[in-house]
Order: sequence, then C-alpha cells, then structure tokens
Amino acid sequence: MTVPFYSYFAPKVGISRPLGILVGLLIVILEAFGAKILFFIENPSSLGDGVSWLGGFSLFGVFLFSPLFLVLVALFLKRDVLSFLDYYAPGILIELAFYRVGCTLAGCCRGIYVGWGISDGRTDGLFPVQPVEIALDLPLFAFLLFLILRKDAFSRKGLLLGATFLGYGAIRFALEFVRERTNILWELSLSHVWALITILAGALFLLLSLWKGKKAGKEGGKPSLSDVNR
Repeated sequence: MTVPFYSYFAPKVGISRPLGILVGLLIVILEAFGAKILFFIENPSSLGDGVSWLGGFSLFGVFLFSPLFLVLVALFLKRDVLSFLDYYAPGILIELAFYRVGCTLAGCCRGIYVGWGISDGRTDGLFPVQPVEIALDLPLFAFLLFLILRKDAFSRKGLLLGATFLGYGAIRFALEFVRERTNILWELSLSHVWALITILAGALFLLLSLWKGKKAGKEGGKPSLSDVNR
C-alpha cells in the first residue's frame, strides 16, 4: 500500500511514477532503519543480541530519524526539501499500521490489563492498544488523502508533514496511558516524551505552513509594476 501511494503522487514533487516506486521502496527501508536506530538508542544492551537485529523497532524513530535521511534523498534528487517531506509524511501512517498488525500478532507493545480485550498469548484481558492505534492511524491517513485530492495540500508546504506528526504524536501520547510502560517522570514514559517531541515538531511545521501561506497570499496580492503603469 505504501509504495503505490508514493508512486501515484510522485509527480507532485516532480519525479516520474516509475522513479516514485524506487523512492517509495527507499522510504520504507529508511523508515525501518530509523525505527531500528531509536530501538538501539533506547536498548543499547541489545546491540550484542543477534535476535534484536532482526526484530525490535521503536516506531518514533520513523519520525525522529527517517526525515534526516530523506533530506539527503531530496537534495540528491534536487527537489525542494519541505515538499519532499510532505510527500513522504502521509505514507508513514500506512507503514505504521502494518507494523502494529505485526505487534498484535507477536504480542508485543501490549496494552495494560483491563479484564477484557485481547490476549498476547500469555495473558488475556489486555487493552487492545495495537488494534486501536491501527483504527486511528488509518482514518488520519484518509483525512490527509482527502486534503491531497480535494484541497491540493501539496501546495501548502509543511501542511502534510505537520498534520502527520501532530496527529500521530497525539494518538501515541493518549494510547501510552493504556499501554504497558515504565514511567520516567510522574505518569509519563519515554514514549510520552517522544510523542511530545513529535507533537511539537508537527505544530512547528503547521505554523511554518500557515506563515508561508500568508506570505504567498500577500505577495500574490501586491500589484506588479506593469499593473501600476497601466
């Protein structure tokens, strides 16, 4: 699902659809790479564990590290960086939904015990935090897709990037309270911290988009010299 999205909308950032397939595959790889980097930062002892190299991902790494690599991809392709990040952002939600399907099947990232819900293979009655996240990620993607198709959101640089970061950060911040976690500050876990950083980044990108939109509107409203001389 993710690669077809990147292929179809590739012309929005000035690349062909066939090249969009390759870029989409690269983005998927970089997302996994970013998630793996953050996992090892959070769990440095796992570096010597061969099993963790095959599994073990911290999904906030998709937001914290993948964009850094994609800036280099945008520069290599000689494309506007912010537009390229807008192109990359909505597809994250499809990818994360698939990750959570894997989490549900593997019984990891499980919810707290509530006496009803799902089983992780060992304990019944767990809050279905992974399916709930899937049920929230996909509607957020659908909303962004609506903005792309009906409102040409690519013309508002930073809008899609900001909305993706802000939306996902808010989803994760709320769901962390019903997920098994280790608190590091009051009732907040490390994932809460990553969620807050993601929300802040999203808000900043949305403000940037709003500022750019107002700036473009003012410049578009100014009469040209030829108009003045008529």
